[in-house]
Amino acid sequence: MTSFKVLVTLAFLIVLFGAAVMYKVTLTQNIVPVETIDEVVVDEPAFGALEPGTYLVYYTTRVSDPGAQEWANDDTQEISFYRLKVGDDAPVRFSVVSHDPELGGGLTSYVFGENLLMHRFAMENSVLMDGVVSLKGDILETRPEKWGVIRSGNGKYEVEYTSPYDNIGEIEVLGNVVATVKDTQTGAVLATVDLSGLTTERVFYPEPFLIDDNGEYFYASEMCACGAAPSGLWEIKIATGEIRQLDTLVKLDGWGQAKIDSVTRKMLFAKTDFQDVNLEIGPGRTPIAPTYVGVLDIETGKDHELFTDEDAAYGAPRFAPDGSGKYMLVDHGEELRVVVRSLDEETEPVEYNLGSGYFLEWVDGAIVYQSGINGGGLEIKMYDLSTGKSQVLGRDLDDELKQRFDYIGSIKIE
Repeated sequence: MTSFKVLVTLAFLIVLFGAAVMYKVTLTQNIVPVETIDEVVVDEPAFGALEPGTYLVYYTTRVSDPGAQEWANDDTQEISFYRLKVGDDAPVRFSVVSHDPELGGGLTSYVFGENLLMHRFAMENSVLMDGVVSLKGDILETRPEKWGVIRSGNGKYEVEYTSPYDNIGEIEVLGNVVATVKDTQTGAVLATVDLSGLTTERVFYPEPFLIDDNGEYFYASEMCACGAAPSGLWEIKIATGEIRQLDTLVKLDGWGQAKIDSVTRKMLFAKTDFQDVNLEIGPGRTPIAPTYVGVLDIETGKDHELFTDEDAAYGAPRFAPDGSGKYMLVDHGEELRVVVRSLDEETEPVEYNLGSGYFLEWVDGAIVYQSGINGGGLEIKMYDLSTGKSQVLGRDLDDELKQRFDYIGSIKIE
């Protein structure tokens, strides 16, 4: 069986140079060779507290037992999970999971507050179970599989919601979404919010994707069983159940053009024109210049322009993870380029050229991205914005064990 790969669908591709003067920082002379992840392993016993900081989390998958038939899904996978504290050199392998054929599909893992949520973690009494696993490797909880669940970054609040992925084939659940907000420390239900009626077409449904660390607001976007990227984007006030639609305030074509900071309750967005294109998967649209970049104050409902570029097209801007008042724009053109600007526009923008690659995440002082390797496969790198050096976190291996490497995301430990 082919190992499970998380596929990232890129909705908006193209980015720019700003109208102001930019400093260019190139990557080519600053590559720091690092051994592949399977050779750089530090196992650590599961005791003590982790140091505060931001941890990158990723895993390797290898076939430990190919099973009886090559054509059948009867192989066993060994999945090793690693964490790397930003600023450290060596990753730590904190958990190894054996994934048996009876569990079906692949083990799918997500950032879940300060822990990981693993779907298809185990089987109990013929029921598929999820596992909640800490970055120390402790199994904190197992519970019946549920795809419709998210947690706040600090892990204190959780939103459970109706998801069509929990009822495959039952299309009638689409559009009829009920969200329940819980305090994870006490188990108390803080609110139950009916999101039904936010979408009008049968194949569309609202899906919660973010809840703030104070348990005051959560956010939902419009999803589609047809694979399209709809435009609906809402903020829900937990105490009152008040629902506000945000994308219509700034007339966005799709929620993929915006990013929300739940701490400041601000929304960065980019608006472009589009042109029809023929993609390998079928007809599509790609953004074209000019690009208008703005910021919305969700509290007041007022927005203002940050800048307009007449010659380039951007995807959604991203807030700095450290709350520094900066934001990043990404260009997935012939080469991966990122531009860092400030919200107050008092500092000149800085451009970084990373060669061929695909942007994954902006973490404290670094960019995580993936790129192709000779002979096929992918490798994941971390580029340090201050030193201009790139560290290889891990790569797919073309060997008899069919080892594959995947990035999950970052977790901040306070």
